[in-house]
Amino acid sequence: MFSHFSISVLLLSAHIGHILAFPSGAPARHCVDMQPSDSPYAHGAGPQKLPLPYNITVTPNKIMSTEQELTVTISGIGGATFKGFMLQARTVPRSNSNRASTNVVGQFSDELPEDTKHLECNMNAKGALTHSTTLGGGQGVNSISIKWTPEKANADTQFWLTIVQIKSRYWVRQKSQVIKSSSKPGSGGLVG
Repeated sequence: MFSHFSISVLLLSAHIGHILAFPSGAPARHCVDMQPSDSPYAHGAGPQKLPLPYNITVTPNKIMSTEQELTVTISGIGGATFKGFMLQARTVPRSNSNRASTNVVGQFSDELPEDTKHLECNMNAKGALTHSTTLGGGQGVNSISIKWTPEKANADTQFWLTIVQIKSRYWVRQKSQVIKSSSKPGSGGLVG
């Protein structure tokens, strides 16, 4: 038979799991690690190792100037939906570096998709995007699109995504294709 203590611990554990899973979006403390919760147990499972059932599409796929707006779209493959996410752009490290960049760059538009909000990362108030409530009224959505503007035209960039399909199925730090810049420092081309 359950004691009052056992029931209290069970209820408290369920409540803490709900709080740690961030149904109202990722907090800024997760800008670098992009984890969907403070505890690996909040989602009931670790990140997926299976192939990502989502595309990250960026158009146009080249940065020409700092005034240029690019459209970033996250879309499910084969009808896959998602209920939460964190999206940010990071510079691509130089080829002689084996360290991943944590430098969040550019800004997402003020015209946000429904149920999303900006997330301040690296002192950049519009440097990341996350869900503001569970997407699609709890049912999930198949895709979202957002405008993004680079802060430099001379740095290759990559979009990083953490995405939650259902509470126990999520992918962490998934990367888009590299978005090439129009010029590199010293190349004599356009510099933003």
